Amino acid sequence: MRASLKGKNVVITGAVHGIGASLAALLAKEGCNLFLIDKKNLTETVSAVKNEKIKIISIVKDLSLSKSREEVFFALEKEGFDVDILINNVGIGYWRYFQDTSWDKTEQIIDINVKCMTHMTKLILPGMLKKNSGFIVNLSSTAAFIGAPNGVCYSATKAYIRIFSETLSLELEGTGVNTLCVFAGATDTHFWPEAMMEKSNYHEKVSKMTAGAVAKETIQAMKSGKSSVITGNTNKLNMFIANLLPRKILKQIALKRFKG
Repeated sequence: MRASLKGKNVVITGAVHGIGASLAALLAKEGCNLFLIDKKNLTETVSAVKNEKIKIISIVKDLSLSKSREEVFFALEKEGFDVDILINNVGIGYWRYFQDTSWDKTEQIIDINVKCMTHMTKLILPGMLKKNSGFIVNLSSTAAFIGAPNGVCYSATKAYIRIFSETLSLELEGTGVNTLCVFAGATDTHFWPEAMMEKSNYHEKVSKMTAGAVAKETIQAMKSGKSSVITGNTNKLNMFIANLLPRKILKQIALKRFKG
């Protein structure tokens, strides 16, 4: 993809706040047309990025539901919104031991983090392949490399996103369609209270990137045509060290860092 994103049609899931809203704001400045999706009202997000030179469409849908994802796709077709960039940003977590987490909550994490990302990609990829052009951006996490106690399913779903993105990029080699997997570390967003993590030791001690900083690095990686990016220098260093350590030691570090 060329460095300029001007005029590109971008779909962003989970756009109401956090990284999704920051991506919307920065991509609006780049001159991208936006199709924003969230289960919450997007009026404030749309107002914040409003630009007469670009097209902005918003739709309120619960993307944990297969039917809702199909309705989003039909809406894209109805609007004639030919997708150039799909950003699978929406994601949730829940800070509890696996055995203490209800099945409903566990299934919800899988539905949003795994099924939604996979289904949205399945729906939109054929259109990109037809025109031999496109970019699929998947938001993963540094938890994809080091599982977090209290976040068993969250870590597992983010590892799925990593493998899915890496393997899909191999299948798409030479098609003109690129993938980017973003490994964000701790980020200052609404994720913490929604995941019941505000009172956790990890939340109190860990230093966090801003959503804007993560969004900026994501866009830079897209412009550079990268297939993966770890956001933030501290996260890059931590993941570099993690790759050098035996898994046994990593598990001990994770137990100390994430427990409680």
